[in-house]
Amino acid sequence: MRQLGVLLILLTVGGCAARPQSSPSPLPLAQAPKNPDDAVVAFLRPTRSVTPDEMADAYPEGARRADLSGTTLVNCLIIDRGAVDDCRVVSENPPGWGFGEASVKLARLFRWQTVNRDGQSTIGHRKTTRITLTLH
Repeated sequence: MRQLGVLLILLTVGGCAARPQSSPSPLPLAQAPKNPDDAVVAFLRPTRSVTPDEMADAYPEGARRADLSGTTLVNCLIIDRGAVDDCRVVSENPPGWGFGEASVKLARLFRWQTVNRDGQSTIGHRKTTRITLTLH
């Protein structure tokens, strides 16, 4: 039996079958939220990540049946206690299979450091995270 796995790659970013379900429209890259203080969140580590069960629950069912993997960039605002709000899909590949929606659900579960390695508050800054969901 094939094991379901999800690979999450955390990264601060500067700047053919029928589609089984719709997902949030990604923002065009030119309109992606800009963070003038990328250095503030560049090396953040999550204080809470997601569990394997949470990852499996979020995997788009149509993509699972089609044996597809997907990668998204999700941009979120860091708020009190390192929680996130206002998460937006910046890009999604392949589009239309629900990876954007699944990645937003996963991104909302993360908690981030509220102070960076230089002692600066991260609250109020936006963090872009690459999330790759894959079956293996």
